Amino acid sequence: APVDLPGTEYRMLPAIESPETRQQLLLVKSHWERFRYHGERVLSLGSEDDLAIIVEVSGPLLEHMDHCVLAMQQSSEQNARILRAAVTLGLLGLAALISWAFIYQIRRARQAARRIETLERILPICSSCKSIRRQGGKSSKDEIWVPVEIYLEEQHQQLPSHGMCPRCMKELYPELPPMEDDEPGQ
Repeated sequence: APVDLPGTEYRMLPAIESPETRQQLLLVKSHWERFRYHGERVLSLGSEDDLAIIVEVSGPLLEHMDHCVLAMQQSSEQNARILRAAVTLGLLGLAALISWAFIYQIRRARQAARRIETLERILPICSSCKSIRRQGGKSSKDEIWVPVEIYLEEQHQQLPSHGMCPRCMKELYPELPPMEDDEPGQ
């Protein structure tokens, strides 16, 4: 109840911030006390003078009560609008957070796909015999090493032909003269 009104005499009312509404409530309290006092006298004594005072006080009492109810309704409507705005902003914030998390997960998935794509392009090849490893199953025991010629034929439908580069030719056959179109260092 407002500070100026004892809670034992009135129902719990929301805190009233408007000075005009507070003044109206104090006037209601004043008229109500007169109304109640004279009403008790009419009931106990049957006094017609007190009945006239009740009739006199009831008009302003009802008028001030109407003003108070109207002010509290307006305050309640304003609070409801503020609450709706707060809930709307909260929901918008939540939607933005969910959208951000969704976009973040999409970016992570794309990065992972790029890494997988890079790893799939790596071709495991023996440094010595140049055979290529193929996965035959799930364990390392299922690995199959095939010559590069077979791998190229199976995977890329290319038929390799054999030849020798100038550098290897020079290393393996130093006694042969270099070919005319070969340049040194190739």
